[in-house]
Amino acid sequence: MQTNLTDLNYITVSKAISLIKTRIQIAAFIMLVIVLLSLLLPLAFHLSYFWIPIGIIISFFSFILYRSWYTLKWKIYAYKNVDNLSELIIRSLKFRILDDTGLELNKWTVGSTANKKLLLEIALKRINEDNFVAELNDDNSLPHTLIVTGSKTQNLTGLVVCFAISWLPLKRLISDTSKHIETDYIMVSILLLIALHFITKVILPNTKITLSNHGMWSRKSDFQKWNAIENIRVDSKTEHNNRQHSELIILFNATSGLQENKREIKFNIKDLNKSADEIEYAIKIYRKRFEKRSGHGKTQIPSDTIIDNTGTSIADNITSSSLKLLAGGMLVILLGCYMLYRTLSVTKENCYKIEGHISYLEDSFGKYKNKSTKFLKLKEYEEVFSLFIGHGQGDFSPQMERINELHIDDAISLYMPDQITIKHNYEIKDETLNKNVAFIEKNGQDYFIQGDQKKYIAYFILGAGALLLVFSLISRISSHKKHSCTRN
Repeated sequence: MQTNLTDLNYITVSKAISLIKTRIQIAAFIMLVIVLLSLLLPLAFHLSYFWIPIGIIISFFSFILYRSWYTLKWKIYAYKNVDNLSELIIRSLKFRILDDTGLELNKWTVGSTANKKLLLEIALKRINEDNFVAELNDDNSLPHTLIVTGSKTQNLTGLVVCFAISWLPLKRLISDTSKHIETDYIMVSILLLIALHFITKVILPNTKITLSNHGMWSRKSDFQKWNAIENIRVDSKTEHNNRQHSELIILFNATSGLQENKREIKFNIKDLNKSADEIEYAIKIYRKRFEKRSGHGKTQIPSDTIIDNTGTSIADNITSSSLKLLAGGMLVILLGCYMLYRTLSVTKENCYKIEGHISYLEDSFGKYKNKSTKFLKLKEYEEVFSLFIGHGQGDFSPQMERINELHIDDAISLYMPDQITIKHNYEIKDETLNKNVAFIEKNGQDYFIQGDQKKYIAYFILGAGALLLVFSLISRISSHKKHSCTRN
């Protein structure tokens, strides 16, 4: 059987490897489902436990046979269509897809004799024609610039994790069942700020790499023409814990102007929003176009890559001001959350309590005269307490107020969020005003409960922080739009 290898639309090595990895992963998942069923069904339907090892053995050997059969089918397709056969074999061995050189078949290979002969014919033909490495056909659908950003999947995962961890403390705070209010507020505030960071990354992810007909840009290398790149490839790597992933490896030459110890840059493909196939395909097409233009002397500065007068990509600079707004908004929101916590956590159980007898209770104190304020002093303490009772229009009145029912020498209890310094000094001084009284109690009954003015201040700060975040997002969106329009 003859195979025509001319005029083929070759595929990348990454795409070929992705095909078999996906198929084998699906088969492995089905095998695990069958194993699970073989364990559960005998228990659910009171069957003999003899079926458990039978089910496990059948599923395991079925997977081995399917993998061997599909690997042969995949080799036929990949050896015929891949653009670099040598690289395919090397990366397949690294990923443990192949357990030999890839050109030989052992006696345990599952498949028809016709398919085995066809595989050998394709391999020998590429060897004899010295066609181990073939060029990909140009693709007009590929844009002039391919922007590779951070992975949205990872940021979404982080976002889900933040909300999952914050759910229980948030639920306790909403239902007022928290035993450690301060800890829960701090945890929820921090987790929500981190979640906001992930949301920003999902909506407007940072640019990691920009590939174009003229070269590439990254934060570590700035813009570099293709002739300044010694080697750029997608490779496979197996870590010490047997986890496998693909890496984008870029090696620059001396003309790049980079220091020798900074000429190699690596990116983990799983951290990027493009697949290994998309990146490898774009690199090969762009380099091919660049080489053709270079042959005609067209190596001018690329029009589709924007560089400012410092030589830094504008894609790296357009977000600096928006990031400052983002950081400022997060800090303001954190302050607002803390103030809101301080307000909502004010209960008698959480307050510092002092007891004493009223020695002073008037509408004025020294130079202070305000119809919305009462001034109170206890015989046992130096501090004078300023109580806002807010009878004026638009005032934030107390939740409950019966101050006029209190009299000199009444024994009362004051509750304050902050502890005061106990001083047995009966001299009244202006600078000792204390405005932190949250509750006044007499004989077990409430006579004063502080209003919600601090809560509204906290809401105002939270709103200001939210506006800063909105402005930062608008700034980033508009910057991205301007960048896209200029590039186009």
